[in-house]
Amino acid sequence: MKVITEKLLNNEQFKNYINEAQNKTSPIFLLGLTDFAKSYITGTTLKLLNKPVCIVTYNEIQAKDLFKYCKYFDKNVLLFPKKEITTYQVEAQSKDLLYERINTLNKIYRNEAQILILPIEAILQPIISKQTLYKNILKFETSKSYNVEEIKEQLVKLGYTRCDLIEGRGQFSIRGDIIDIAISETEGARIELWGDEVDSIRIFNISSQRSIDNLQSVEIYPSTEEIGEAKGNIFEYLDSNWTLFLDEANRIKLRTESILNDNQFVVKDLMEKEKNVPDILKNMYNYNDV
Repeated sequence: MKVITEKLLNNEQFKNYINEAQNKTSPIFLLGLTDFAKSYITGTTLKLLNKPVCIVTYNEIQAKDLFKYCKYFDKNVLLFPKKEITTYQVEAQSKDLLYERINTLNKIYRNEAQILILPIEAILQPIISKQTLYKNILKFETSKSYNVEEIKEQLVKLGYTRCDLIEGRGQFSIRGDIIDIAISETEGARIELWGDEVDSIRIFNISSQRSIDNLQSVEIYPSTEEIGEAKGNIFEYLDSNWTLFLDEANRIKLRTESILNDNQFVVKDLMEKEKNVPDILKNMYNYNDV
């Protein structure tokens, strides 16, 4: 990365681009770049401006390609996929996709994201607002007292399901003075109480039950975004510090128009058949909103 940056900084056009970006000139047009060159520019912009970068692109295939290329330059690359929309009664949405989305939102909230890639489909779909999603975050600290009944309520509000023994994502269990909460597919947080007071906090492997680390505190974030109405948008989660790239703006606009036209046809068809119209279709943002 260092060699690439040095070569780019010897390029007069690139130096002009960086100067304009540092002066917050907008928009800046960069033409004639291959997808791999776009990842060069993204990684170098991140390094030189020391600000997180968001790339909006025209479909999910392109988003996945850019994700792959950007991983060469920074490990903290996130992809926020679109939601799958089903018009059937049976819930067919992949749990892996839902976990990928909430993982991305949680990392953005914790300021752990360096590069974020958004296909236009994910931007058009309304999501739960940032304020609603994160209003019930739980924080445990050793030597502090907690009400177990309130903890149960908070975990349910964060999208967790109670079970006898946690086996994976989105679960928690309470056995005597021990509270186990799955914080990923493979790891859990074990909070041991002495009365109402937290005696210890440990991270453990869910399958082996072996402790990995001892902590003084731990924060529990939402396990799903499906804990409130989808009335917000992904840009609520990004502050003004982010640098925004539009990957082929004309193609983004054309793709947006195509998606909205298709949605209108689907909504009309469902209404004519007197079937339920999913809220995500009825409340889709239009191009001007974006």
